[in-house]
Amino acid sequence: MKKATNSATFFKPRVHDDDRRRGTFDVFHTPTGDINYSYIYPNAIAAWHKHKKQTDYWHVIKGALKVGLYDQVRDKLQWVYLHESERQTLAIPPGIWHGWRNISAGETILSYYITQKYDEKNPDEDRAPVGAFGENWETEAK
Repeated sequence: MKKATNSATFFKPRVHDDDRRRGTFDVFHTPTGDINYSYIYPNAIAAWHKHKKQTDYWHVIKGALKVGLYDQVRDKLQWVYLHESERQTLAIPPGIWHGWRNISAGETILSYYITQKYDEKNPDEDRAPVGAFGENWETEAK
């Protein structure tokens, strides 16, 4: 954190880049939760994970995502789509496995709010590999 003039303050968000995306996290330095955004590369898949306490709110600013939601208790897999023209936010409650695939030709920009601050030493997440629930991430030709 760096102090600016007139009592304004600069915060440096956390960044994490990998072969799926360029991510910027805790953008507004909120006291609870994080406000984040990611530039998601074409055809990239990030799946699966779930949280014990945290709710995720996802909103696509540019592009489109195929989102997988798996309720392990009900053994139910659901696909939903988020894209820039819909202007809707998806709320994912604790306990639901979730992930995404970028189905755009270019980068998709995903903005998301998570209700718990990310704790690198003790993350609120369980992970499973792509294919763990017998899902097909490909886009079906109709």
